[in-house]
Amino acid sequence: MPSETPVTIFTGHEDYIRAGMVSHDNPHLILSGSYDQTVKLWDMRTQGCVMTMNHGAPVEAVDMFPDGGVVVAAGGPNLKVFDILAGGRPMHSLSNHQKTVTSLCFDNSYSRLLTGSLDHHVKVYNVQDYSVVHSVKYPAPVMSVALSVRVLFLEARTDLIRIFKLTC
Repeated sequence: MPSETPVTIFTGHEDYIRAGMVSHDNPHLILSGSYDQTVKLWDMRTQGCVMTMNHGAPVEAVDMFPDGGVVVAAGGPNLKVFDILAGGRPMHSLSNHQKTVTSLCFDNSYSRLLTGSLDHHVKVYNVQDYSVVHSVKYPAPVMSVALSVRVLFLEARTDLIRIFKLTC
């Protein structure tokens, strides 16, 4: 049971923090994305920020590959892929949505990246070359996507939560 006393308080973002996650493989590493247009990597061992990446737009969502070497961040209609092992160097910049990307997640094998956007689309990318391999339009802006082994969870700006059974 967590206590009410924080273990650590990090400071460094200059605007609201919209997204955050703990590394899958290293519980000492925390990733955050902010409306200050930056993605920051924090290390609990050093009690501070160890890397800052500039997205160029207010960051809505972040995720990290399991080995911690690559970070994906969504801001505005763009996705940015950063190489952590190369000091946060941008690897890819993707502009396949027409409006703000609100959420993203990987499939269980980390071979596909799913994004949801205010443009009513969910897009599926192949992470080998970040090409769009599938796109689905929904009747409302997509606010959140999540994926399990056989179920896609989709929350849109309506009073409905849509859950789909995957057949592939």
